[in-house]
Amino acid sequence: MKPFTLNRLIFFSKKLIRTVGIFLLLYVSCNWISSHRQDLHEFYFDWELTLPFYPWMIFIYISAYLYPLIHLGYLDEKQIANTGYATEICAYIAAVIFILFPAKLGFARSLPTGYEQSFSTLFFVDLPHNLLPSLHVAFATLWTLVLLEVLPKWGRYLISLHCFLIWVSVILVRQHHFLDIVFGLILGLIGYFVVYQKEMAKN
Repeated sequence: MKPFTLNRLIFFSKKLIRTVGIFLLLYVSCNWISSHRQDLHEFYFDWELTLPFYPWMIFIYISAYLYPLIHLGYLDEKQIANTGYATEICAYIAAVIFILFPAKLGFARSLPTGYEQSFSTLFFVDLPHNLLPSLHVAFATLWTLVLLEVLPKWGRYLISLHCFLIWVSVILVRQHHFLDIVFGLILGLIGYFVVYQKEMAKN
């Protein structure tokens, strides 16, 4: 693990604030615009609507936001900066798609017993229009691939399993559909192989 120095923490915080700010501006704006549109697309198959609902997976779903803490522990400053940059590029690409193809969620939203607070908060902050690609899947894929370069063997197994569970959770908590996952995975791979690795190869 990398040492937790004050300068390192300040550097990380600046990069995190920038990336989160860009993401929120794009994501919230696209969702708001789409909420006022009528030309919503249905990017899902009928068989998806019969899948089981596992509300407890909401905790896996939101755990994706813990990845930056792992980055702080294992990535150097160049890796942190380029991970943030690749994340921002993914957000920009997704925003263009969200505007061009605003989507409609096929699942009816409901508050499951025992998880009312978690889901009501989620529904309040995340309107069901920024669906394809799934940024949960894209970011988790990108961030996991970066971490696979630096984690010990046991950590690589754990983070890979966690990433897979995030892919699964997005549909089993009824936040996304199958095609959202597929295109989210593609976007995450672009973020890693086209953006991150290219930036890391620079001196």
